[in-house]
Formats: sequence, structure tokens, C-alpha cells
Amino acid sequence: MEGIELLIQSHMTLAPYLIFVLLLIAGANVPISEDLLNIAAASLAAAHPEMTLQLASAVLLGAYAGDQVSYWFGRVIEPVIENRFYRRSQYSPSRERHYIRYHRRRSWIKDHSQRHPALLLIVGRYLPFGFRNILHMSVGFVRIPYITYLLYDILGVALTTGLLFFTVHHYGSTATSVLGVFKYSVIIFVVLGTFGYIIWQKAMKSQE
Repeated sequence: MEGIELLIQSHMTLAPYLIFVLLLIAGANVPISEDLLNIAAASLAAAHPEMTLQLASAVLLGAYAGDQVSYWFGRVIEPVIENRFYRRSQYSPSRERHYIRYHRRRSWIKDHSQRHPALLLIVGRYLPFGFRNILHMSVGFVRIPYITYLLYDILGVALTTGLLFFTVHHYGSTATSVLGVFKYSVIIFVVLGTFGYIIWQKAMKSQE
């Protein structure tokens, strides 16, 4: 990432385009940190106020475009995996059980994605890079309606990427530590809430 930051800093006129392309590539699971690019762009905007609009647009549009790459990657790979499981399920009873289990898990993800899209697509953007991409691919994998995905993802990008950019741009480096604590607090809250929900669901089923 240090090499990327130096490249951006040494090519200021191309910086918005570089940031947009790197964020787009990050959506394909290339190990590039969206948050570090965002912080670098905000720091550059603070040092070069005339570039603020271009850098902010590059970060927001790049993050949004990268999410679309993840979503459509999930949409494209779904029939491939479906066909693989289906073919193998025809060979033996054990593989047929795997096929049935796969569909149960897929249905579970789809059900919760449809019932809690705001939680997944807005709060989920506070998760670290790798988990964030997996989340967007999973939503595409279970074929959540694209219009629904777009609308919630716009809110998610504005409330996470936009908030990080403008906070770092306004408050400087001290903002990154505060936002880091906030992000990990959200992660802990989401993890504990998910475990609690799963335990509650199992308890309700055992009473039926």
C-alpha cells in the first residue's frame, strides 16, 4: 500500500483516476485496502483543497463501483456452483445430502438478506476489507434484486466511505484512530448480535 500511496502522491493530476481504478479492482478481491485509499485521498484533499471534489468523487464512485464488481461476481459464479453441486449429487446419496445442505444454506442467506438488507449492506460496510467483499458477493450469489441492492449500497457507501473521507479531511490524522475504534465497536456489535440471533433461532426451533 505504501508504494500505491507514493504513486498517487507523485501523480496528483491522475490521482482521482488512479484511486477510482484501484477501488474498482479491489471489488474483485484484489488485496487493496479501500479504507487506506480513502484516508490517502482525504489527506491529499486536505493538502490540495482544489482537488477535494475530484478526490471525493473518485473515492465514492470507486467504492460504489467496486461493490458492483463483487455483487456481479457472486451473480455470475452462482450457476457454476449450482451446476457443480447438481452434477455431483447424482453420483451418490452422500453427495445428494451435500446438495440439499447447500440449498438450505443458500436459502438461509437469501431469507436473511431479504429480511435485513439495511443491516447487511449498510452496517456490513463497516466490516474489514475481505469480509466486506464476501458480503457483497453473497448478496449477489443469492440474487437479491439489483435495484434493492443499489439503493441500500448507495446509503452504505455514503455513511461509511463518505463519512471516513470527510472526517479525515476535516480533522486530520486524529480522526483515523477515533474511526478505527468506532469501526471495531461496530464489528463486535454485529458479531455478538449475529451469534445471539442464531442462538435465539435455535431455541425457538427446539420449542416447536
